[in-house]
Amino acid sequence: MTTEKILTRTDIGSLIAEIGQENPFELCRATEQAVLQSKQVQAWKRDAERMEWYFGGADKSPWMPQYLRGCNDGWSVDQWRMSIDAAMEKQK
Repeated sequence: MTTEKILTRTDIGSLIAEIGQENPFELCRATEQAVLQSKQVQAWKRDAERMEWYFGGADKSPWMPQYLRGCNDGWSVDQWRMSIDAAMEKQK
């Protein structure tokens, strides 16, 4: 669950008053930027990078011992994320 605030009608009204009704493009742009910078969207982007690495053509042979350990130990999603992040970092 995220901690982002769901905008109410009052919040939206305040934004319109601040940005101006005559420029709806700016309101849309500000909303888009707020969504793209949210923690949830950033987490999804990072997960997408991990999946691209995992299923892509990167050399994963140095990571295979950790992969097998994770399979045997029943790692949690967060443990897999940390392991993949470390392997990706080593390849930079």
